[in-house]
Amino acid sequence: MKKEDIRTVENIDDMSNMSEIAYLENLSFSKKRALIKDPNTSIKIIEHLSNDKDKWIRYAIACLGNLPSELVEKLANDSEKEVRRIIQNNYGKTKGLKI
Repeated sequence: MKKEDIRTVENIDDMSNMSEIAYLENLSFSKKRALIKDPNTSIKIIEHLSNDKDKWIRYAIACLGNLPSELVEKLANDSEKEVRRIIQNNYGKTKGLKI
């Protein structure tokens, strides 16, 4: 990801702005993955990306540690088995989730 792309995305803290949401939705798969891997990405951006149509973006988020419990519960009910399984593996025993 180019430095200017990261700077632009780092400034997105208020996800109520539709142009910022559209910006995130139009990012390429690799740029979304780079954001997910970046420890400086805000939880608001991670929460928005957890709604992505691509199951592998949601899977990458499910692989992260220390997700807020609301996001863990949301991903535990994901439509894709792979996402639910990684949540079960990473959080199921400690959060008491039944998937």
